[in-house]
Amino acid sequence: VTYDVQQQDINDSHPVEEENQACDCRDNIKEKTKLPHYNNRYTENQLICILKMLKENAYIDIDTQDADFIYFFSGKGDVPSIGLKWTTIHSTLTIFLKTFFDNDDRIWKKAEVIFNISNLSKTYNRESTKPKGEKCESYFKEFKKKIESI
Repeated sequence: VTYDVQQQDINDSHPVEEENQACDCRDNIKEKTKLPHYNNRYTENQLICILKMLKENAYIDIDTQDADFIYFFSGKGDVPSIGLKWTTIHSTLTIFLKTFFDNDDRIWKKAEVIFNISNLSKTYNRESTKPKGEKCESYFKEFKKKIESI
């Protein structure tokens, strides 16, 4: 499934805040079965469409496996041994999470382990109301509407 949502110049003038590497989740969590994940109403097909959009717009590492993304955002499937790598500024990650997964009361703690990035709640509070943050939020909300119509 392909969508015509065009990314607006969200990332053009922003370097990656800190180089975050996909974490070896076994370093952060003693028992592999306790790896954090989000529970949501998205189908596997919808999650794959979200991942495709993230890859096409260079938000997430191009080598991210469908199965790993599906696990982290649904809890379904095999538990990955490494986390995910967000490739743009951290504020875009926080806006993505608030747009798609805001129903989780541990949204930031889970993301900090999954993406190996700290202080995401502070990043969201500081950046989301700036003009670039508002463009990013608008883009994600438009894409979310299309995904939910699948």
